[in-house]
Amino acid sequence: MFKKIEIWILYLAILCSILFAIFFGVLVRQELVGTVKLGPISKFAVFLAEIPMNIKKILHVAKDPGVDLGVGKRFKDKDGFVGSFKQKNYFLLLSRYDGNISESVVELINLEDQKVIQRWNPDIKYINSLIDQKREEYLLLERDLHENRFKIHSPLITSDGGLLFHANGSALIKIDACNKLKWINDIDHFHHSNEVDSNENYWVPSRIFPYSLDEKKVGNKYGDFFDDAITKVSKEGKILYQKSVSQILLDNKLEHLVFSNYVFHGDPIHLNDIQPVEQNGKYWKKGDLFLSLRSQNMIILYRPSTNKIISSITGPFSNQHDVDIISDKEISIFNNNIYFYKGERINNARIHFLGDPDIGNIEILIYNFETKKFNKKFSKGINENNVRTSVAGLSEILDDGSLFIEETQSGRLLFFDKNGELTLEYVNKAKNGTNYGLGFSRVLKMNNKLRNQIKLIKSKSCTN
Repeated sequence: MFKKIEIWILYLAILCSILFAIFFGVLVRQELVGTVKLGPISKFAVFLAEIPMNIKKILHVAKDPGVDLGVGKRFKDKDGFVGSFKQKNYFLLLSRYDGNISESVVELINLEDQKVIQRWNPDIKYINSLIDQKREEYLLLERDLHENRFKIHSPLITSDGGLLFHANGSALIKIDACNKLKWINDIDHFHHSNEVDSNENYWVPSRIFPYSLDEKKVGNKYGDFFDDAITKVSKEGKILYQKSVSQILLDNKLEHLVFSNYVFHGDPIHLNDIQPVEQNGKYWKKGDLFLSLRSQNMIILYRPSTNKIISSITGPFSNQHDVDIISDKEISIFNNNIYFYKGERINNARIHFLGDPDIGNIEILIYNFETKKFNKKFSKGINENNVRTSVAGLSEILDDGSLFIEETQSGRLLFFDKNGELTLEYVNKAKNGTNYGLGFSRVLKMNNKLRNQIKLIKSKSCTN
């Protein structure tokens, strides 16, 4: 090792190293921008380049499985609820990762006094044991969604006082008020927002596998292509209706939106919200669906009865989450306002995930179907409080004009009055001082339905 060598050999080695580094960089860039010319060689170059990042992730998750790389380290001086909620008869269905027990929980909280009425903590180990883990889409269930990594997403209180939820890429699950399993639907992976219509049917995004677009040869194994679908599930857990969103675009002669990349993009839709329309109006009909397509930076109004896209909305928003109907001519859009991405890969699919919650100020946009114009609301309060979440997140404009926001990645909830002043804040912090993420919580206003649900919950006598 200490043998003397001639200086020209050293210079040649340095030159070769520089040339190799340039060549390696070209291979990686070709794979990332989609101008792949050397096929498996480029893929292998990316694999090598991602080794340090993947090791970092493995060590990070092994240390604390409840902490995503995206969870921020802000709000060091805040813990739990700070401030007050001035309205009565409002409740919070809080979905959060409890860092103290290293498991995900859901709590029903009275916002007036911030007292917990009910707490759900399902037996994920038992639930997972009932799923056939030999099926391709569930091969990694024990690794990715064991009890310490399963993060309850978009919970809904059911009519009998139970809870409906998934883990943003798991089976759809219902438990009762005592955490006992009622049913599992593991036909597909269910993800993002759960919504319920007036007939007590649930509308949930899912990923169809085997793919419904096989004739397009979009992939041959799970993860090559995310065939996002609109799925309607009965209160008994049976699928009543399912339609691939990619197929909807193809049927409406919008195939270019699905297959727009030079190298096929494995996540062309990324359906993150299905908002059912419950009343007829000038611009929509009961039974229509508003769909938020993150990868397309698009909101569409879809009519299942005719398989027609009634409206497609694009504009000053990108990678948005959450669309809500707020009047007979307006919708609100939670704009994540993100344009730049760090690429990650699942199998051969090119999907994008930006894990840094400190990038991109969110915006609340209002779109008016009459004027076809957008306007922003609550910008001053949002900017003053540095509200950011690069992925996920949601908002709701309440009946009195006030605003609720979930800053999902950083584990923070915010309530603004109608004038944009912050009145109540919640930070999901554990005893170790770490912030843990949230899972699409929701605000509930007292009505007869919720009153009956709470009555049923309180009437249960739960025993281990």
